[in-house]
Amino acid sequence: PACRNVRQNFGDIPGPSGMSLLESYVDGLPGWDLSSLAATPWEAGEVRDDPMRNHIDLAAPLARMTFNQALLHRDHTRSAYGRRLVYGGHVQALAQASLIRMLPGLATVVGWDGCDHLGPAFEGDLLAFRHRLLEVAETGGGRLLRFEITGRTLTGEHVTDEHAPDVLRWTPVVLAPLSPAASLRV
Repeated sequence: PACRNVRQNFGDIPGPSGMSLLESYVDGLPGWDLSSLAATPWEAGEVRDDPMRNHIDLAAPLARMTFNQALLHRDHTRSAYGRRLVYGGHVQALAQASLIRMLPGLATVVGWDGCDHLGPAFEGDLLAFRHRLLEVAETGGGRLLRFEITGRTLTGEHVTDEHAPDVLRWTPVVLAPLSPAASLRV
């Protein structure tokens, strides 16, 4: 799946094509024993906000380390905003780190259905993430979980505002151990 910026028309860059069936991931899963991982109860439809926010820093070094050649990620004078624009993979990595904090037994991200960059994020911005569990499917020894993660920039007048601008909507599918309640049913 490809990430896309919905504010610009990139033409031939594909966006999310719709959600795949969780069961379609089962054949490609590693045969890991997940029993030693922490199981976190989380019901489909439940929303959790990560209380730990992240400042975006080290944008230029990360752009260099990932071989990103876009000038606006390295040189603030090349950006129409007059600030260094953070590349989308940086924001997505912070979203994944947030999900791992919220779901500490997460074994791996097995795929995702979409990753939309809804607005600009800049070095120095403060990001907050909200996680909604969309769907759950039990596998042999674990669960496949589909999340929708929304990232917001909490800067300026929006430091505590629930209506702060969204900059990311990402729908990863992850593998985690069975929740304690699910384990009792097996």
